[in-house]
Amino acid sequence: DKKLDLTSAVQVALSEIVGACAMMVYSQSEKLLVAVNRGGQLFAGVNGSECFVASDKNAFAGYSKNFFEIGNNQFLLVRSGKEPKLLNFNLEVLKPEIEELDVDINQLTKGDYPNFMLKEIHEQPEIMRQGMTGRINFKTQEICFGGLDEYWEQIKQASSLVIVACGTSFHAGLLAKYWLEKLVNIPVKVEYASEFQAATIKAGDIVLGISQSGTTADTIVALEAAKDQGAITLGVCNVVNSKMARLVNAGIYTRAGVENGVASTKAFTAQALALLLFALKLANDKKTISNFNLRIINQLESLPNLMEQALGSEKVIRTLARKLKQTTNCLFLGRGYSFPVALEGALKLKEISYVHAEGLPAGESKHGPL
Repeated sequence: DKKLDLTSAVQVALSEIVGACAMMVYSQSEKLLVAVNRGGQLFAGVNGSECFVASDKNAFAGYSKNFFEIGNNQFLLVRSGKEPKLLNFNLEVLKPEIEELDVDINQLTKGDYPNFMLKEIHEQPEIMRQGMTGRINFKTQEICFGGLDEYWEQIKQASSLVIVACGTSFHAGLLAKYWLEKLVNIPVKVEYASEFQAATIKAGDIVLGISQSGTTADTIVALEAAKDQGAITLGVCNVVNSKMARLVNAGIYTRAGVENGVASTKAFTAQALALLLFALKLANDKKTISNFNLRIINQLESLPNLMEQALGSEKVIRTLARKLKQTTNCLFLGRGYSFPVALEGALKLKEISYVHAEGLPAGESKHGPL
């Protein structure tokens, strides 16, 4: 309708859209930019007369320290020289909740490394130290998660657990399944978030979502569906105040810092650590702790140093990579805890080299794959 102004036209268009989206539209005649969010994540950074819009608030680093979220079904109107306006779907003016960006600009640069992925691989020992600081007392062997305290009694009483995740986070969920079933003796079901069926969830069930960004669409939808069924939802994510962090009843931050590499590395190991500590705490409090569990706790203290030793083998790894660079197919085999690691290894090879790879249980290798 040519009679509509830009804001009204976007409002009408949004009412016709099914599903999630985030978009920006500019009108030359009105000198107006309209940004709108429907079920996604969108932020505005403000710095005096400047305004920035992005789906990742870390994009504002170096440009603006202050930002606010453009919430679901909200509009942002930006005109040159004027303060941006935040509106709801009925075009009523809202007061934005200004937050201060808490990110070190050094986390957004490669430093001395040729790429972000290699930098993040080498950050893992320190990430492990940060992930254990304040959470595990190696003298008393006690583990605590402040973010779970409010719902800990319900979690402790749970007779089963459902984990929903995608990609790398799904593999971390498979690791958690092994640990929880072995250490705590409770059945765990791990489901791809995109295939999750909430109809089987009952009020009081525990559903745990895993996401590095805290914005993975399929995982968010699965958690929302579980919450609608009356489940207690938990989150394991890396980004503070992300959509998942605000959605779930309780959760654990992985403290991995900003991950810029497309192929996840340090986020996976940080998720694995958080989930292992979760399983160990649950075992402690449910009195299923054993000498095996205690050995794990004791060995965790040396984990960062062992990772540093492994990273010192880079020359050997480069030599091996050169030998394998002409490979067109690769199978990663693992048994027990190592099976999810095999899946993750295969995913990493596919993501960064485009070499076909599969992760398989070692015991299945003779039943068809070879």
